[in-house]
Amino acid sequence: MSRLSTPVCPANGGESTELSQLYRLMNGLENCLGGGEGCVGLYGSISPRNTELMLRSLEKLTGMSGSESVLMDVGSGLCRPLIHALATGRVAACRGVEVDRVKCQKAEAFIELTKKRMRAKGMKLSSDFNVEVVNEPIELVTSLDPVSHVYSFWEGVPVVARAGLGKLFRESTTARAICVVQRAMRCASPAEFMSGEYGFGPLRLLETRKVTMSGSGRSFQAYVFVKDASRESGKRKQDTSIQQSFKAKRRRWGACPEHAVKL
Repeated sequence: MSRLSTPVCPANGGESTELSQLYRLMNGLENCLGGGEGCVGLYGSISPRNTELMLRSLEKLTGMSGSESVLMDVGSGLCRPLIHALATGRVAACRGVEVDRVKCQKAEAFIELTKKRMRAKGMKLSSDFNVEVVNEPIELVTSLDPVSHVYSFWEGVPVVARAGLGKLFRESTTARAICVVQRAMRCASPAEFMSGEYGFGPLRLLETRKVTMSGSGRSFQAYVFVKDASRESGKRKQDTSIQQSFKAKRRRWGACPEHAVKL
């Protein structure tokens, strides 16, 4: 698979010429589409450098490989991180899940125009450079397979949607790592919180990193987790009680609107 020919984050802290060119291209196309906003949810982009550092973490810490890994972005918007991952050769395929129909329509045009402009500028582009965008709530997706890695900027995402992703991740036979971006978790163990509150199953926290938004410079935390295989056997014994607990939680969330953040 082709990848951008120069390092994205050289030692001097700058960005590679080709990556800068890619982001200038994407910024121009976003303006042509009237911005990335839709009808539902927050909108914003993690800076190119922070996106690269998150992808590096998934590559080095969780084994994300361009030859066999599939990356999913939940709440994918215009799919910038997915395009970045494909352009740098870190994944074999990408999938976006977006609940907002307007954002999905913009994303489809954005992806095709990006590919067209990249070819026109002579940038390397593999024949299988493609992003599948699904327009539906994550809790209605039936399975994550064959996805191996998941990314989600889920600040402001409803609790029910987070729990829906947790269930899919726990039940997936292929998904092994997830990176979520949000405000700092105010708890002793983020891995235990993800497992207990959202039903992700046993997790191990590999890295916490501060990231900033393009433009506003607003700061968030990126958390990289992997499934904790050493606790899988214990998890199986608790599956019945976990399922019962989450059924009760979902009923409670449905009855208590304050638990669902309005996007």
